[in-house]
Amino acid sequence: MIPVVGNPLADLLQSDMQVLVNLGYGSITDGWSQGPANVPTPSELFPTDLNWSDVLTALVNGVPQGIQAAIADLENPDNYQIPSLLDNPTLSTLVDAAYTSGLIDTLPIHHTQKNMLRERNSLHPIMEKVMAIHIAEEARHISFADQFLSKRVPQMVRRRRFVLSLHVPIAMRLLCQAIVVPTGSFFKHFDIPRSVRKELFFKAPDSRQALRDMYGDVRMLCDDVGLMNPLALLVWRICKINGQPSRYRGEPQRAPLPSRATAA
Repeated sequence: MIPVVGNPLADLLQSDMQVLVNLGYGSITDGWSQGPANVPTPSELFPTDLNWSDVLTALVNGVPQGIQAAIADLENPDNYQIPSLLDNPTLSTLVDAAYTSGLIDTLPIHHTQKNMLRERNSLHPIMEKVMAIHIAEEARHISFADQFLSKRVPQMVRRRRFVLSLHVPIAMRLLCQAIVVPTGSFFKHFDIPRSVRKELFFKAPDSRQALRDMYGDVRMLCDDVGLMNPLALLVWRICKINGQPSRYRGEPQRAPLPSRATAA
C-alpha cells in the first residue's frame, strides 16, 4: 500500500510483532492455543505460564532479524517498482467509486448553470462570468471522469459491473437531493409553503422533467459502457431519473415544437 518504504517497514517490525501477537495465545512461537481443542481457553491479559526472560530474548533477537529483512527489501530493485493504483483490487474499487461519485456530484449544478446561461436571463455580469468559469472547469473534470470510466468499466468483471449499474442511479438520485434541494431550515426561514417546495422539488411535471434532464449525459455513458441492463433500467425508473440518453455530451434539452393548435 505504501510505495518504496511499505515493505521494508513491515519486515522491520514483523519479527517482534509476531512475538507480541503470539503472546495473546500463550506462546512466543505459535499463533494458536496449545491446549486441547475441546477445552475452552481462558481470557487473560498476561499469560502466567511463560518465562518472561524467553519473551525478552525473542524480542531482542527479532531486532537484527527485522533490520536484515528491511535491508534486503531496500536492496531489491522490485521494491522501487511503484504499481498502478488500479492493480490493487482494494484501491481500484475506491478509485472507481471516487470517479463515479465525482461525476455524480458535479452534474446537477453543472447542468443547472448551463441552462441558466443558455436561457440568457438577466444575470448580473459578475455572476455570469463566475458561472462561465465554473462551467468550463467542471466540464474538464466531467470529461476526465467520462473518459476514465469509458475505458475502465468495460474491463470490470461482470459481477462488479452489475453492482455498479445498480449503484449509479441510486447514488445519482441521493446526491442530487442533497445538492440541489435546500434544507428544511431554508424553507422555514423564508416561510415557503410546503406545496411550493413539493412543486419545485420534484412533484410538478416540469420539475420532474428537469430532474430527468440532468442525467441525460450519464445515461448515455452508462449505455455506452454496458451499465443499462434490465434491472438497472428499473432502478433508474424507480429513482425517477429515467429517460432517453443524450446523443452527445452536453446536448441541450430542446422542448417539443408547438403544434398548430397550441400555437394558435
